[in-house]
Amino acid sequence: MKIYTDGSCFPNPNGCGGWAFIAVDNNKIIHRGLGSDKSTTNNRMELTAIIEALEWLGDEPATIYSDSQYSINSIIIWYDGWVMRGSVDKKANTDLIGYANELYKKKNVKIEWVRGHDGNEYNEMADELCNLEMMDLYKEINGIELNMGEIKKSFNEMKQKYKNNSPSIFKKTTTRHSDKRNTEKMFNKKLANISQRIEGNKIETITTNIKKPNYIVVNGVKYKKLNVR
Repeated sequence: MKIYTDGSCFPNPNGCGGWAFIAVDNNKIIHRGLGSDKSTTNNRMELTAIIEALEWLGDEPATIYSDSQYSINSIIIWYDGWVMRGSVDKKANTDLIGYANELYKKKNVKIEWVRGHDGNEYNEMADELCNLEMMDLYKEINGIELNMGEIKKSFNEMKQKYKNNSPSIFKKTTTRHSDKRNTEKMFNKKLANISQRIEGNKIETITTNIKKPNYIVVNGVKYKKLNVR
């Protein structure tokens, strides 16, 4: 089963938000979940969509797709590190992230990144549903219609601000070009060895490119794949 999630908020932060998820099995939609919040943020709506999907999901295996790297990394990498360092109280949204982390560990599920607004049918559908929820709530509270032009403008401004002011999600490490082939072999060998050694535990690949993972994560321990120029 595949589940596509999305969340949105306008204005962000502290605006009207919507979340949605779509469950797909054998290329057929089997369930839709959606909702809204009158005072929230984009990140909280993205996290809520994942939580709602996890709560709905039974024991069957599934892959949850989100276009929010913040949500994915927070749930399956960062939160366990925050707990170990005792810094949970210093981070935002840990009420949702901690609960999502707990659910994730109980389920037979993977959470993977999908590029937003890139032509994926079900990601686009989830995006449309959460935006409709957000727009309906906005109209109910403010008495006026929101148009998609305003939403997209706000989204692009937020994305540009994040790009200019935030560090890269993944720290880059480089090696000499001549080491590229060996780097690939080492990474793939490590993944194979871990897969053979650990049974019944979670093994994840974290990525900004679905076909080329940046990290292996095993039970909260992150193994970095070197980036090669």
